Amino acid sequence: MLWTNRRASGSNSGESLAAIRASATANRNRSVILGIIGI
Repeated sequence: MLWTNRRASGSNSGESLAAIRASATANRNRSVILGIIGI
């Protein structure tokens, strides 16, 4: 998914970095929540 986002952003590296950072943050939050629930 990250590769697709980067490719879709084209040459705008700032936009792709922001997308990668946002999805990394979302993944971290999801794993923290799942860890708390105990899955």
